[in-house]
Amino acid sequence: MTERIAFDQIPSTQEHAKAQARLGVAPGTYYVAAEQTAGRGRLDHSWSSPPGGLYVSLLGPEFSAAGPALSVLVGGVVVDLVRSRWRVPAHLKWPNDIVVAGPSHWQKIGGVILDRVEGSRGVRSVIGIGVNVAGDPSLFPAEYSRRVGFLADFVTPTPTLTVVEDAVVERILGSFSGWTDPASVARALGATRALLFGRGRPVLVDGLPMGRIKDLGEDGSLMLDTPSGVRSVLAGQIEVEAAP
Repeated sequence: MTERIAFDQIPSTQEHAKAQARLGVAPGTYYVAAEQTAGRGRLDHSWSSPPGGLYVSLLGPEFSAAGPALSVLVGGVVVDLVRSRWRVPAHLKWPNDIVVAGPSHWQKIGGVILDRVEGSRGVRSVIGIGVNVAGDPSLFPAEYSRRVGFLADFVTPTPTLTVVEDAVVERILGSFSGWTDPASVARALGATRALLFGRGRPVLVDGLPMGRIKDLGEDGSLMLDTPSGVRSVLAGQIEVEAAP
């Protein structure tokens, strides 16, 4: 069963969804806002959320078969949707950014965040998704404005927020069954590997040069080729400045 709950403005759909998950709200419920005043991204970074973007958080079951790979699987689903529905040449910048590579730098058009919450009726996965549909880069903090991209930059006519919301929610809910058994998870991870941004390019991890992007691990980690062999990165701030 799906239930949509909408807000004109809210501090964070993700924080609200987490609170509802602790109360035992059923999977399939989702929360969407026209604007967030305290959006949160990965590693507790602030997420700029002015009007013109899709900000949605969905409640799902635990997805234990997916384990830590769930975050990149969600990102892969959104990237595949943007590519197939609107022909935007997007990629997944590990672990959760949806980016489009330009001649000199990449632009972020969206991202995902994942939380697991223990509630009164068991564990819930809380899946947060943001997509920049249309807007003004100057409304974002100056340090982000160069990186901001919008679907409107690549799609004519620009899809409405309602169309993007419906497409994203339908695709995510439709993916729930594929994240519940190991064989389906393996297939989904294989499809996500093909969407990885920056393969073969050098990266910085938390500001330090660590090697070149090789692949995704079975657990969704980022595999790097380093002078001492292949290294798995499970967490960290990744910087890569090249086309995929």
